[in-house]
Amino acid sequence: MNTSTMIIFLNLVAFESSNTSETTTNNVGIISYLCFLDSLIDRWDDVKELQAAGILRNFAGEQIEVAQFFNNVCSKLVPNLSPYYDVIIQIDNHVKRHDNSRWRKGYIQFKQKYFSSPWSFIALIGAIIGLTLTGIQAYTSVFS
Repeated sequence: MNTSTMIIFLNLVAFESSNTSETTTNNVGIISYLCFLDSLIDRWDDVKELQAAGILRNFAGEQIEVAQFFNNVCSKLVPNLSPYYDVIIQIDNHVKRHDNSRWRKGYIQFKQKYFSSPWSFIALIGAIIGLTLTGIQAYTSVFS
């Protein structure tokens, strides 16, 4: 994404919106694609995730600008998302599977309950080091 890409997208959206022929009412590929990306991008950290996965390249500057572009452009567009239904279902299933995992829920509850502060983690590391040194001292006193 860069400034010229944004301008090209806006021009293509204007072209698809102005073409009202009955044969092209389902042919709104750019609008559908942009709205699909908008469904993935709500905030700047979503842009960061897509960049990390190699799905999106951002040369436009700030990540928040890209997020605002998709949110503003697609707010009044009516997409035809039928080509993307299988991808949307796969994404939803992945998110549900990831969020509803018992291990993940247990880990999150454990982390929130016992490690809400960085000091509790530092105390845990100190306790582990102390117990390890105590075990080493006991071992050396018994076997020496």
